[in-house]
Amino acid sequence: MLSKKIKHKNSLIVFLLRLMFGLVFFDEKNIFLKKKVQRYFLIPHYLERLYELLLLYPLSIKSFLEIVKKFGYPTSVMYKENFNKVFILTDSHNLFNSYREQDSMYTTRLMLTYNRIDFIAPYLKQILNSSTRNVLDYGCGVSDIGLLLSKYGLNVSIVDLDLPKLDFTTKRFAWRNMKVTKYPVTSTEKLADIDSKFDLIIATEIIEHFRSPISMINFFYKHLNSNGFLLISIGKEFEKEEGGDHLIESLNEGNSSIYWKNFNSKFKSLDERYHFFQKKE
Repeated sequence: MLSKKIKHKNSLIVFLLRLMFGLVFFDEKNIFLKKKVQRYFLIPHYLERLYELLLLYPLSIKSFLEIVKKFGYPTSVMYKENFNKVFILTDSHNLFNSYREQDSMYTTRLMLTYNRIDFIAPYLKQILNSSTRNVLDYGCGVSDIGLLLSKYGLNVSIVDLDLPKLDFTTKRFAWRNMKVTKYPVTSTEKLADIDSKFDLIIATEIIEHFRSPISMINFFYKHLNSNGFLLISIGKEFEKEEGGDHLIESLNEGNSSIYWKNFNSKFKSLDERYHFFQKKE
């Protein structure tokens, strides 16, 4: 019992430290702040994200505190474990309902635990110096990378499940006076219905959530323009832990020789991290 209390106290300290001092120093100090706010004072990054969550997502302070009380602090192991428990049933009939059930919990964790900006940082200069204009953020989550690229004047489209999280993400763009095109997906078993092609497709933390990674890679290839870029979080190996919404079917197919043969026939790596690729012709 004492050990549990200590862990809970430590989780609270980590969470509060992140809220109060989790500043982001990337390009412009606080890229997520509205310009009017930015002129007068600097708000710690995650505290600002909490404010944005409460302002734009259908979540009251009372509801947020209830989530924390029930599941733990968003940065804690306890929160992640409770999140994974929602996904006991991940078959094709139940997966969408599981995502719907934990939408507020998922959105809260994305806003207060993660920041995807660091992931694109090594490739940003190359992207901005290329002819890239149209970007698709597939499985966008809260689309931190999409917001960044939109700030630099690129045309951003986003794809995610048709749940409140996607509406919240759309509002994040509107709140900054940025345009975005959204493609809601109504099934976890289908890919988005899109006719357009793009110069860059972003696929961070998505492919392990789809039952057929090969189908998703083929989709990306089909919807990239000639010499288009793919930024994907899967590295040299399909190294994702099983459990929660990391689907076993995805992990099995992703670790197969068929998957990698298909992937390498379509894309060439542009960096040693094996995250940034260009479409082969």
